[in-house]
Amino acid sequence: VTCTYPGADSRVVADSVASGFLLAKTEYFDLYILDLQLAYGDGIELCKRLRTFDPNTPVIFCTGTSDESVRQKALQTGAQAYFVKPIDYFGLRDTADSLMRQKELAGLEARMAEIQAIRDEINERLALVSFKLRKLEIQNIKAQDRALKAKASQAFSDAGGTRADFERMWPDIYEQAMNSFDIPEA
Repeated sequence: VTCTYPGADSRVVADSVASGFLLAKTEYFDLYILDLQLAYGDGIELCKRLRTFDPNTPVIFCTGTSDESVRQKALQTGAQAYFVKPIDYFGLRDTADSLMRQKELAGLEARMAEIQAIRDEINERLALVSFKLRKLEIQNIKAQDRALKAKASQAFSDAGGTRADFERMWPDIYEQAMNSFDIPEA
C-alpha cells in the first residue's frame, strides 16, 4: 500500500491490510495507492475499510490482477482508478494529478459548505441569544414594574390609602404617570 504518489512530498508504505488501515486512521493522506495483494487480506478489503471513515480521499489500485470482475469490484468499493502491472507511469501520474485536482476542487466546495454551516450555526445562536436577551429584557422590565408598583403601593398606604383602592386605581394611575413623561421610542 502506497499512500501517496510520485512527486508528492512524502511516501508511506504499508505491507498489510492492518498496517495500512492503522496508518490511514492515524495519519492524513491526500491519495491512497493500493495493491490488490496484501498480507492478511487484500486491497479491496482495505479500500472498504478506508471508505468507512475516509469516503472522499482518492484511491488508485496498482496491481498485477487483470481480471475485469476484480477491477469492477475495486471500483465499486470506492477506488477511482485501476492500473494493471506493468504500470504506465505517465498514465498513473496523469490520473493521480487529475484526481488530486478533483480533490482540491471538491475541497474548495467542501470548505464553502463548512463555512455556510458555521454561518448557519452562528445565526441560530445569535437568534437564540437575541431571544434570550429579549426575554431577559422583558423579565427586567417586569421586575422594575413590580418594584415600582411596590414602592407606589407603600407610598399610597403610608398616605392612608387602602390596598383595595390602590389595586383598583393602579393601572390607570400608572398609565397616566408613564404618559406624563416624554420617553423616546427604542
